[in-house]
Amino acid sequence: MKSRKWTLRMVTHSFDMATVNSWLEYKMDCKHLNIDNKNIMDLLHFKERLAETLILVGNIVIRKRGRPRSSPVSLSPSPSSSLTPEMPKKIIKKIDQRPFAEVRNDNIGHLPDFDNLDNAIRCKYGGCKLRSHVYCEKCKVHLCFTRRNKCFTLYHKENEVPTDLLC
Repeated sequence: MKSRKWTLRMVTHSFDMATVNSWLEYKMDCKHLNIDNKNIMDLLHFKERLAETLILVGNIVIRKRGRPRSSPVSLSPSPSSSLTPEMPKKIIKKIDQRPFAEVRNDNIGHLPDFDNLDNAIRCKYGGCKLRSHVYCEKCKVHLCFTRRNKCFTLYHKENEVPTDLLC
């Protein structure tokens, strides 16, 4: 029977206790703001959101160096793959994921970059309907960045109450 270090158990217990206390505070704030119970995150979703936010906040995205691969490299061809006809792959539409407000407004590592796509993608800022090849390296969101439209700057400086706190 292996014994575990009591210090490690105490540290993990302290982190868990701080998370649960934060969740209880979040629930009290939601009650104070008259938010419906169905829109309040449960403890599991709160911990998930906290973990994702702590991973992304304050990090600078570092680009990978070198030439990007166009297709995966296989080291050894399998003989059975040439005998069976390949089925057409399903086209899976990507779900547009936006960063949390805490990550979006942390002012670290949000740099504009150009994509290599043939067609421009619609700007994801509020009411803007223009198309752009510029995207944020950290948020992975396409935004306008021209003399007239400064959606990139406005998107990262918006200080409104985040609506994505609701489940």
